[in-house]
Amino acid sequence: LIRLLRPELQDTDIFHRTKIRELILQAFDEYFGALKRDLAGALGKISFTSDLW
Repeated sequence: LIRLLRPELQDTDIFHRTKIRELILQAFDEYFGALKRDLAGALGKISFTSDLW
């Protein structure tokens, strides 16, 4: 499907599903680490709530 839309691409230009998974997990870990640092540096208390119906 990708090559139908972009015929100039070669098979080597398209990531394998395991590589895409690896990149997604790496991006999540970086984001989560930054979030943890931000929360740890908060000046006050932090509360988490949820509203389930």
